[in-house]
Amino acid sequence: MNKVATSNELFPVFLKLNQLSILIVGGGMIALEKLTAVLGNSPTCNVTLLALNFDAKLITYVANYPNVALITGAYDAKYIGNKQLLISAVNNLVLSEQIKSDAIAQGVLCNAADKPDLCDFYLSSIVKKGNLKIAISTNGKSPTLAKRMKEVLNDAIPAKIDTSLTQLEAIRNALSGDFNEKVEKLNEVTLNFGVKEKKKEWFHFSFKRLFTYIFSVLGIMLAGHLIFSIIPLASIWTTAAQTFESLDIQFVYFMLGGFIAQMIDGALGMAYGVTAT
Repeated sequence: MNKVATSNELFPVFLKLNQLSILIVGGGMIALEKLTAVLGNSPTCNVTLLALNFDAKLITYVANYPNVALITGAYDAKYIGNKQLLISAVNNLVLSEQIKSDAIAQGVLCNAADKPDLCDFYLSSIVKKGNLKIAISTNGKSPTLAKRMKEVLNDAIPAKIDTSLTQLEAIRNALSGDFNEKVEKLNEVTLNFGVKEKKKEWFHFSFKRLFTYIFSVLGIMLAGHLIFSIIPLASIWTTAAQTFESLDIQFVYFMLGGFIAQMIDGALGMAYGVTAT
C-alpha cells in the first residue's frame, strides 16, 4: 500500500495582535510560555489569563504589563466573549476538547498547547531582526526542530539587516511610476543583495602579479650586488678584528657591566645611573 505524500498546507499570516484581544486559559508554566511568545512579538496587545491558580513566575512576569489581566476562577465559555484568539494552556485533554468546542461555537480561532488536532493555528518559532520577522513552522510535528532552525537563522542573518530595510523603504518611497516599474527597480537594487563576492584563490593566475614578483626579485638581487660591490666588507671585518685584539681586557669588562646594567634598567624601569653605580 502506497503512502500518500503529505505537505505543510498551513497559510502563514502575521496578525496585528495590538488590535486583537486574546484569552489564555491556564496559569502554569505552559501558559507563561505562550504569554511570553505573544508579548515578545506584541508587547501592547490585550491578553486575559483565566485559571484557578497562577504560578508565581507568571505573576512576576505580568507585573510589568498593565495590558495583561489575570482572572482567578474556573473555566467558563462566557469568558470567550469578545475575544478574537483563544489559547488553551492546560494539561487536561478533556478540558482542552471542551475549550475547542466552545471556540468553534463562538467562531473564535483556538490553539491548544501540545495538541495539534485541537489547533486552528500554531505559534511559530520567530526570528526577529528589527523590522524583519521570519516565522518557522514544522506543521506541528516538531517544535524542537523549529527552535533549532530559529537558532541557525539568528546566527546567519546579521543584525544590520534592519538598516537595509530602512534604506529600501526610502528608495521605494522615492520611486515614481506604476507598481510594475517600482518592482522592477527594486529588483535591480536587490539583485546582488546578500551575495558575497567570491574571493580569488591564492593561486589565481594574473600577469600583473607575475611581473610584480619577477621585478621584485630582480630588484633585490641588483640592490644586493651593488651593496656588496661598493662597501668593502672584507676590509671592514679585518679592521674590526684588529681593533678588538688591541682592546684591553678591562674595557671588555666595563662594556659587559654596562650591558648588564642597561638590561636591568630596561626590565625594572629604573635610572641607569643607579644600576651602573
